[in-house]
Parts: sequence; C-alpha cells; structure tokens
Amino acid sequence: MYRLVIGGVSAMQVWDSGASTYARRSLATSLRELADTDERLSPFTRLPQGCTEPVEVLVGSYSHRPRSVRWRGRLRTAPILPGTLWDVGDNRFLVSPEEFFLKTAPKLSVAEAVLLGMELCGWYSTLMSVPYREYRDEYIRENHMPLATQVWPPDGWDLSLRHQRDLMELGFVNRAPLTSAKGIQSHVRRSLSENSNSRALVAARLLRDGSHSPMESRLYARYCLPRRHGGLNLNPVELNAKIQLTDEIAEATGKREYSVDLYWPKGNIAIEYEGSFAHSGISAEARDRLKRNILEAKGIRIISIDKAQYANEDMLEFHGVEIAKSMGIKPETLAPNARESRARHALIDAVNSWDTDLYRP
Repeated sequence: MYRLVIGGVSAMQVWDSGASTYARRSLATSLRELADTDERLSPFTRLPQGCTEPVEVLVGSYSHRPRSVRWRGRLRTAPILPGTLWDVGDNRFLVSPEEFFLKTAPKLSVAEAVLLGMELCGWYSTLMSVPYREYRDEYIRENHMPLATQVWPPDGWDLSLRHQRDLMELGFVNRAPLTSAKGIQSHVRRSLSENSNSRALVAARLLRDGSHSPMESRLYARYCLPRRHGGLNLNPVELNAKIQLTDEIAEATGKREYSVDLYWPKGNIAIEYEGSFAHSGISAEARDRLKRNILEAKGIRIISIDKAQYANEDMLEFHGVEIAKSMGIKPETLAPNARESRARHALIDAVNSWDTDLYRP
C-alpha cells in the first residue's frame, strides 16, 4: 500500500485544525512507497481535516509528480530523522512542524524565519486565515468593494477550520503551540551541522516560546534580535510573563496574577500591545487601567503601544531607548553603525510586510 505524505503549508493547515489530538509520531526513516502519480493518489480521496487544494505531497521522483490540479508534488529523496513524520491513519502522514520550519526558513530572511518559528511555538496561527483571504478576494471581485464589516464566517461558507469572529480584524486565531523553541532547535541541530550557516539554524537559536499574537512576535523581533540582524538586542526578555499579586490585591480583584506581553526583569519594564479589538469598550478600558495601576504600584513600568504608535518609527525608537535606560544601557550605544543600520531597515521592512503567504509554495 502506498503512503500519502502531506508536507508544506498543507501539513500546517492540518496541524492547525487539531491534528495533535489524534496524530501519532512515526519512527519511519525513509520515504519508500510514496503515493506520487495520479493513479497512486486516487485512493486518497479522504483528506485530513483542514487541507485545502492543491495539497502539497512529497514524491520520490520528479518523473512521477502528479499532474492534476488537486495535488502539488515536492521532491524528497533523502533519509529523514525519526519523528519527522506523524501518522494520521489510513497510510496518511504529516511532516512535523519542526521539519516544516527546517525546509521553509532557508527561503526567508532571518527576521521572517524568526516570525515563522514564533508562530509555530506560539499560541496563535495566521495560517488558518488562508480561507478568509480567499473569501475576501472573492467578495472584492464580485462586489467591487472592500470587505469591511461582514460577519465571519459568512453564512453558507463551508469551512472545515474553526475560526473566530475577530479573525477579520486581527488576522489570526488562537491555538495551542504546535512545538517549542527547544523542539525546533533540536530538530535543526540534528539535521544540520553546527557549522552550517543555514538561516534555519541561525533563526532557531533566536526563537522564544509563549507569544500570543503576531504583534508580540514583531515587537520581540524589533527589540530583542541581535543588532547584526536588525534588532536592538535588549535581552533578557520574557514573553507573556506572569506577575504574581499579593493576597490582598488578589482578594480585591479576583486575580492571582497578571500577564504582560513583553517583560524585561532587569529593568522592571514591560510592553503591552493594545489591540483595538481586544481592548475596546468602557469596561475593557477600566480593566486595563486597573491592571496598569496595580503593576506600576509593584514597581513595574508599563509601556503601551497601539497600532498607530507601532506605525511610528520614531515612537518605537523612543521606547527602545526607555527600555535600554531602565536596564542600565547607555542610549548612545543603540546608535547603529552602517552595517547595523542596513540590517535595521531590512528588519523593519520584513516585520511590517510579513505575511504567511511569503512562505506558501
């Protein structure tokens, strides 16, 4: 019996739709008996939940690549590490998120690879917004106007992926991490030599767990990546750090802890990204104000950044200086040399234009 090995973004769509609840790690180390031609692929009409066509599958020979619009063949002949494939039943397999990172990162800049890895290790997904973009584009074509306030998902739109209504504004959905920074680093190290200059290895070393949104990951890249990659190298930092509250405050507020988006323990300073969807309304504003007051009473300075401030480069640089000062770093040391300046502009362009379509096949 031939096996169907789903790779690339197709595999990530399945992972995003909940494959971790039923997939079993496979110890296979070769890709023999791959389903590659249309004839061999014909029995696999039932695809795992989440796959949109064309489905990216691994094949062992270019001469046997499928010719139909339903399948897209990607050549893979080299042996694979144990654990690279996950069995989802009926001779259907998925490549692991770690393998997806390994094969995709070299096509990206270091900053883009970091954003990709942060998504795989984080509590959100932008890959699941692919069906939304398809619907948006269709709506624009048919109505000759932008999609602004339509209910999501739209009536009659058949989706196998679970979406949330805030997808339209935020461009991402919540989900549990697919892997961890250590998991990606381990897989990349086992696959490549330590002396490799692959972007996968470089970016893997820079990953952090715990990001809850694309904006948190972008802010991490801007402030915490090494200077040679365009960041300000303001480390160590904690993502979504838990700040414990006293019993008295916990009794009054009903909360034992508060979470902050990015926290620098050395400077006792934190950044909170204020998304307009999540922080709209009088009650939300009052809740955020109470949170700020309590944390500042504990000696933690809070920097709030909203969408408009994020778009202001001078404001972001100003906040970087504030963070540096709090950590005892002289602001003048943040001034980049010519090479670092080029890297910083490249990083800014990368994080501002980042879209998961960049690494779609």
